[in-house]
Amino acid sequence: MEEVQKDYSDYCNPANYILVASTYYKRVLKPNSMGTLIDTLERWDRDQIQADFRSNQEAKRRIERYDGFCVVPMHQNYQRRISNYYNRYEDIGMVPRPGEWGTIRTLMQHIFGEQYEEGLDYVQLLYTKPMQKLPILLIVSRERNTGKTTFLNFLKDIFKGNMTFISNDDLRSRFNSDWATKLIVAVDETLLSRREDSEKIKALSTAKTSKLESKGQDRQEITINVKLILCSNNADDPVYMDKEEDRYWVRQVPPLNEKNPDMASNLRNEIPAFVDYLLSRELKHPVAQERMWFKMADLETPALRHIKRLCGPKGEIDLAETLLEVMDAYSLDVLCLSKGNILTQLENNKVKGINLHEILHKRWDGRIERPKDNLAYTLYQTINGEKTTEGGRQVKGRFYRFTRDFLLEVISDEREEIEEDLPFFFD
Repeated sequence: MEEVQKDYSDYCNPANYILVASTYYKRVLKPNSMGTLIDTLERWDRDQIQADFRSNQEAKRRIERYDGFCVVPMHQNYQRRISNYYNRYEDIGMVPRPGEWGTIRTLMQHIFGEQYEEGLDYVQLLYTKPMQKLPILLIVSRERNTGKTTFLNFLKDIFKGNMTFISNDDLRSRFNSDWATKLIVAVDETLLSRREDSEKIKALSTAKTSKLESKGQDRQEITINVKLILCSNNADDPVYMDKEEDRYWVRQVPPLNEKNPDMASNLRNEIPAFVDYLLSRELKHPVAQERMWFKMADLETPALRHIKRLCGPKGEIDLAETLLEVMDAYSLDVLCLSKGNILTQLENNKVKGINLHEILHKRWDGRIERPKDNLAYTLYQTINGEKTTEGGRQVKGRFYRFTRDFLLEVISDEREEIEEDLPFFFD
């Protein structure tokens, strides 16, 4: 449970209440499924307001009034009231000052490694340009004690109530009022390997608006500025990721070299100096290069390629090798087969577990030819690598046209990715 410094338990303190349009709200510290107390607003019935202020009607009249809600992230010159709207973004109360921040530097170098400057850019943009869309940061490791949670707690100490920790189930739930107004949403122990999970994550990372939804309350449209940070000890497939996906920044981190029992307090004490440095630092990437600021090719890592390869449809090499076997048997450089022919050939070779639709229509789409109409073609097939008696007969239908060069390229690309990943993950 995080340290709580606020107290909203006083039921006759007008500072703990607001009136928005015609509805009263009380500020509360609400526990979520992660055991974290979230500073939030709960609707407060008018009869309960009367009960709370029965003995002090003058205090009730001091409850502040607003026309509605807004979410405007700001860390300098903070404003709670903007054009008579209540800003649900929290004041972090930061007072930067010059000083040393060696512990923070060590942690940032540990998490971001050779991309240290990009890591500084990321935190600097969070602070100076909080409305800017940023990559989904995914931090993975195979071991414990790698500093992932320490890094999340460090960011929490900077951005305070504007960062929250949620569970996988919280992210899947349609009820999002606990976290949709935050700047940073962190999911520790991430396991979101379903395609629908990935679609929701991607939508959150780029959406400009979202529906704020609470149980028993009407949905409200709000501006959303959520930056997602996911952490996992599963370095293989913590999140489903298409090969063409360009929103993730994946960092695999090793264990910390040594344990420092004072690390958390040192990090917290150095934050004012670190922020002071960020406010005067020139960004390595001073202008936005893509929709998430960075050129995503600059953020590519072996860990990202590894996850994409394992999350992709299984069996590309098996399919390519099966088709090449037919070509070899008949000395062909081009092979035409319908989807049904391919399934028969896979069955002949006893090859199972291939997502044929995913490979043909997504991974190989645009790289192989497929006539729009039924046309005549020559069917070639094998059983256990041997020609069949029907091999070479003329048939008619819609077919895919495979070339030897393409299939060899598929096998080469897949094996290069595997070999490239091996030293990083298994040294």
